[in-house]
Amino acid sequence: MSGCADVSIISLKPDSTFGTLTHRIPAAAVPTGVAVIPRFGFAVVSNNTAGTASILNLDTNAQATTDVTVGTQPNGVAINQETGIAVVANTGSNTVSAINLTPLLATPVGTVTTTTVAVNQNPIAVAIDPDRGTSNRGLAVVTSLILNGASSPFGGLDVVDIGTSPPVKNSTASLVGIQATPTGVVFDPANTLFYATSSQGNVITAFNPDTGQTTSIKVGINPTALAYNFRTSTILTVNALSNTISIVDSQTFKTRATLGIGGSSQFAAAIHPFTNLAVITDQANNRVLLLPLP
Repeated sequence: MSGCADVSIISLKPDSTFGTLTHRIPAAAVPTGVAVIPRFGFAVVSNNTAGTASILNLDTNAQATTDVTVGTQPNGVAINQETGIAVVANTGSNTVSAINLTPLLATPVGTVTTTTVAVNQNPIAVAIDPDRGTSNRGLAVVTSLILNGASSPFGGLDVVDIGTSPPVKNSTASLVGIQATPTGVVFDPANTLFYATSSQGNVITAFNPDTGQTTSIKVGINPTALAYNFRTSTILTVNALSNTISIVDSQTFKTRATLGIGGSSQFAAAIHPFTNLAVITDQANNRVLLLPLP
C-alpha cells in the first residue's frame, strides 16, 4: 500500500480465511509494483520515491534482505520464473534494472546483484517471456515513450534481452496513434505474444517481438491495469474513467464482456490462474475487489 509503505497479504484459500488480510509486510516509501516467484517464496516490490526494490520472504512475512537500489521512480516489476531474474522499470531514470534473486537461496545467503540498461523515456510496465532471449534465458518487453523531435511523442514497446548480464535493449516497436506510455503489459505463453494496454488510446495491443507486428482492439475508457490468465485465455483491463472492466479472449482477440465496477481502480489487477478470480485494487475505498470472472 503506497500510503502505508507496506504490502498486504490477502488469503484466497477456499476456506474460512478467504478474503481476509493475514499479514502486512513493511517495504519502503510508496510501494507501487509487485511480482511474485512462488518457487522461491519471494515477492519483489518497487518503492517509487525511495528508488529501491524490497525483496520479501512470503514464508516468514519479512524482508529477505536489505532493500536493493535500482533507478529513479521504479514502477512495474516482473520476474523470470525460470531463472529468478527480477526486472524493474525505472520511470524517472529511463532504465530497467535486473535483480538476480538466486543468491538469496544459498547457504549462507549471498549478495543480491543488480545490472541496469537504458531504454526509451518514461518506462512504466514490464513483462517477461522466459524462453526467448540469449540461450533462451528471457526476453522482457517494457512500455515506454518514444520522443520524436519537434513532433508529438508516441508510445513504444522496448524489447530487452535479459539472458545476458547486463541486459541489452534489442529493438523498439512504435504504437501508431498512441502519444503516451502504455500503462500495462503481460505475456501470453500460449500464443507467445505480449499484450499492452494504453490509457490514452483506450486499446489493448498484441505484440510479437520476433516480427515487430502489432494489432490493437478497443476496450473501455482509460484502461490502466492489465491482467492475464493463460489457463482460461482471459485478458482483463480495468478502465478507470468508465468504471468498468473489459474481458478479452486472447484466442480470438475480441472482447467477451464489459462489467461495471465501483470505485477508482488503477494500476493493480491480477487473476488467480486456477480459480479465474480477479483481484483488483479499489484506491478510492482502500480495499481490494474479488471478482469471479466468467
